[in-house]
Amino acid sequence: MATLLNSLTLGQWIGILFQILLAPVLVSVLVYFLVRWLKRWLRGTRPKLLAALAFILVLMLQGLPSLAERRQFHQEVMEEASHPWVRVPWYNCSLLVNDPLATLLYPLDKAYLVMPESSSSSRFRYTIYQLNEAPVVSLVEPDCDDGTLQDDTSATRDMSSDEAEVFCSDWTKEKQALEVSESGEPQIKQAEDPCRKHFDR
Repeated sequence: MATLLNSLTLGQWIGILFQILLAPVLVSVLVYFLVRWLKRWLRGTRPKLLAALAFILVLMLQGLPSLAERRQFHQEVMEEASHPWVRVPWYNCSLLVNDPLATLLYPLDKAYLVMPESSSSSRFRYTIYQLNEAPVVSLVEPDCDDGTLQDDTSATRDMSSDEAEVFCSDWTKEKQALEVSESGEPQIKQAEDPCRKHFDR
């Protein structure tokens, strides 16, 4: 969390803090003056205390639906990435000014997970996870000699340099882990949050 916050510029800080505090401040000011106006009929009320409580309540409640969605998505991706035969070569992390709290805690909104189809196959299972969308799974078979990639529709295209770097690298370790898993022995690794790694750079 700290590394992500430290990567923000002063302008981003100001924008995020403004978005976070705008609604709580407006509500607390409204509550303060409303309670002061009602104080003539409701004795013993404390406008400042009620305004402070309103500020805290609104601050805690704003963005909760988005926070729950992002947390669930983050956990789903991290659970899949915890398998030692899975790589997360590409991902997207967002800091949204209009949704600052949720995106500060869970900035991941898209991830590409790659794994061998089996321990003996040359094909790969390629899954795209995107926030609020169902995962898209496809099978691809790289030909590293001529630099092409064939998908599950049998269409062939040239691999990009990023794809070649992933699919044509050494997958021995992942295939061995998958082979052990296929024999019935569960294996779990500590999945590294790609967004934290990204903002550490």
